[in-house]
This record gives sequence, structure tokens and C-alpha cells, in this order.
Amino acid sequence: MVAKFVILGCVSQTLAERVKVEQILEVSGGCSAEDQAILNGVGPGGPKDKNSLPAIMEWCTHPSKGGAYSLFSGFDKKTFFKCLTGKKNVKISESCSNCLAMGPQHGSKNCKSKCMSGSCKKACQTCTAPMTPKIAACAGFEPPAMSCESSLMEEEEEVAQVEEVMDDEEVGKSTGGCSAEDQAILNGAGAGGPKDKNSLPAIMEWCTHPSKGGAYSLFSGFNKKTFFKCLTGKKNLKISESCSNCLAKGPDHGSANCKSKCASGSCKKACQACTAPSAPKIAECAGFEPPAMECGGSLMEEESEEFADEEMEEVSNSTGGCSAEDQAILNGAGAGGPKDKNSLPAIMEWCTHPSKGGAYSLFSGFNKKTFFKCVTGKKNLKISESCSNCLAKGPDHGSANCKSKCASGSCKKACQACTAPMGPKIAQCAGFEPPAMTC
Repeated sequence: MVAKFVILGCVSQTLAERVKVEQILEVSGGCSAEDQAILNGVGPGGPKDKNSLPAIMEWCTHPSKGGAYSLFSGFDKKTFFKCLTGKKNVKISESCSNCLAMGPQHGSKNCKSKCMSGSCKKACQTCTAPMTPKIAACAGFEPPAMSCESSLMEEEEEVAQVEEVMDDEEVGKSTGGCSAEDQAILNGAGAGGPKDKNSLPAIMEWCTHPSKGGAYSLFSGFNKKTFFKCLTGKKNLKISESCSNCLAKGPDHGSANCKSKCASGSCKKACQACTAPSAPKIAECAGFEPPAMECGGSLMEEESEEFADEEMEEVSNSTGGCSAEDQAILNGAGAGGPKDKNSLPAIMEWCTHPSKGGAYSLFSGFNKKTFFKCVTGKKNLKISESCSNCLAKGPDHGSANCKSKCASGSCKKACQACTAPMGPKIAQCAGFEPPAMTC
């Protein structure tokens, strides 16, 4: 298995699979008559027409749904095929699925920023359009396409535009978008740091987070309706929709403009500076100043200080952060490629991935505590926290600095070059060289 990874550059591809790829190039196309009948039966539709082929393809790509795209390993055709034929019950051949996959594979790599506000936006359509003839040539027919004019997304955009006009009208009123009752509810939730789970700022962050099914999506941007449903449903803050729309101005602005600055935490200076301009707009819209983020004494700041102290101690210890027992456990997990699920590198990647509830978040960056809990809990590697903190140096660095370089796979040269400097630092901290990625 390892030899296969070395030869094929981390793509586990058998001879039979290569034959399938060659078959796609035949005149008859990669989709048989039966495949075509199934896809035509599913039919076209807008991104909100859940049972249409375009919506199913989008669902099977989305990272928060456990789809085929990952911030860390890029797009995976096998996962896409399993989703289509399994979760979504579209029983087509793998060769046909591989043809369809050309679209989301191209889109997730090249069009994320253009498609953040919706799949039917002109910029998104322009970016993804070149793949249509390629998919048709591969499949041997034109699969049902995205219909934007009549899609629910377009209808929702019209509703959103009306709501925005209403918001603007509400801003001009002295009472604002939040009634006295709304204000009492929000003041009851109160201020707090990002780790004060029941505070208003933490609730708003939770209801935005893609891995929680929140209002922000890498593919469709920020959705006020989803934000409102989360606040009033999952989080039981029974405020009006007009008030929710005022609060939404913050995470809407932050998710569009401040992701990179806030990747290391909501209380970081760069994040605070980026998100600050939306505060007076929220207050103006709401008619009062909602409870705000408290950073000075937050648990996030305390944990950052604790982690800094732990790291200094670990690096200075000659024995390293990983005991003999820790080393035996990690060596037992062993080296491997990103698809060798039980290898240490794959476990570390899994425990970082946001769609798995891992340690990295687009909004709060990398969290060592979450990483430790995943490694020792879900993945049952019973190592010490000091050892886990040494391992965490890799994904912490990678998630902050190498996402774009690693989007196409952990074994890509650009990714390897970006993450390589952490190898000696991890070894120095741990007191030995943990099993590494085999590409």
C-alpha cells in the first residue's frame, strides 16, 4: 500500500480504476443509457430544490455535510461517488460519477470566492461555465443543469433584498429593529468571551459556524434566514426576525471580510480591528448596543497563556513532551498516507478537520484542547496532553499558513514544502520523531 502511494503521489488508484478513467474517454461517454435515465429522472433545479441533480451535487461536495471537498485534502471523487449513490440514492456508475465530479472539483478549487454569495450569482456562473462542455464530453450527454431563473435561491434573494430595505427603514426609526422585549432577551443572554457558551457573542459565533450547520457556508456565503432559525430555534433566543437581521450584520461582515484575521481567535487584535466597523451599524440598526464580546478575561485568552507556558516548558525539557509510553502508542499507530485511516498522520488530519468537529475552525482558529480530546477520545490514542500539544504544532501551523497550498492534497509538493518546517519543531518538542506522512 505504501509503495502505491509513493508511485502515484498519494492517489490510491488500481489498474481497474485506471481502466475506468480510460473508458470515460470513449465516444459513448462515461454515463451509460441507464445512468442517463437516472440523472434525467432526478432532473434540473435551483440550489434550493433539494432533490434536483445540481442541489444533490452541491450537497455531496459541501464540507459541512461530510461531502467530497475538504479544506485540507481538496476534492475526493470517491467520497463524491459514495455520497451520490449512498446518501442520495442516485445509483449511477462510478465512471459517470467521475464525469459529474469535474464540475464541483473545478468549482471548489477555483470558484469558492466567486460562489460564496450563491451558485446562481453571475460571477459564480461565469467561473463554473467552462466545465459544462467538458462534463458533457465526458458523460456522453448533457446532464440536468442548474436552473437559476426559477430557483428558490433567486426567490430568497428577492426576499433578502426586501428585508434589507426593511432593515434600512428600521434603522431610520428611533425604536430600531429590536423591540424592548428583544433587548431584554439579548441583555439576558449577556456579554462574554468566545468560550462563554451561553453569552450572546458565543451564541452568534455558534450560529454562524459551518461545522455546526450555521449560517455561513463556503459555497453560498452567509444566510440570514439560517442565522435567525438557529438563534430562535437551537439557541432558544426568541427574538424577532428584524432584530436577528440587525445582529446578523456582524457575522455577515466578519465571514465575508475577516476570516483570515480571525482564524487564530475572535479576540485577536487583527480580528477585533477587522470586525469593529460593524458594531455601530448593528447598534444603529437594533436601536441599542447588544451585549458585546469580552476578550480581556475570556477563557480563550487564559487558554492561550496556558498553552504558551506549556510550549515553553516542553521545548526546554530534554526528555521532550512525549513519554516513552506516548512514543510507543504513536509508533504503534504508525506512518501512512492520508487515506490510511488508522495511521497517525491520517488521525491528526481527521482531528483537525472542521467538518469532523475537529480542532480547526474558520472563525476561532486551531484549538489544542479540542485536538487533544479528539486524539485521545474519538481516536483512542491515549497519549498525554503535553505530547498531544507537541503533535498539534503541525496542524496548528498548517491550518494557519498552508490551507491554499494543501487544498489539493496533503501530499502535493506545495503542501509538503509549506508544512515541512514544523517537522523538526515537533520532534524537538516531543523528544522523538513521530511517524510521518508517507506520500
